[in-house]
Amino acid sequence: MPQVLRVVCCFQCRQFQSDIVKKSTKWTCNRCNTKQTLRKEYGRGSGLECRLLAQQLSAKSCETEGLLDQTLIERLLLEDDDFEIPPDEGVGTGR
Repeated sequence: MPQVLRVVCCFQCRQFQSDIVKKSTKWTCNRCNTKQTLRKEYGRGSGLECRLLAQQLSAKSCETEGLLDQTLIERLLLEDDDFEIPPDEGVGTGR
């Protein structure tokens, strides 16, 4: 009998990942080792299906966060003419 997996999302690092379905609703994030209770199941199926879904959801999540950050920066630039984005210190200086 093949194992059934589910796609879950960590509340701390917001990483989507697959987890084996068991009777207990508790699981541990593989990335940050945070123990947590299942809040929402984003999908269920075989290992391959769940891994692909977790990758797609993580990619969309990253795109959405990037768009939100860009929108916030654009709003700040429009609202405040004196607002400037400071250059990153130490980037490209070979330190």
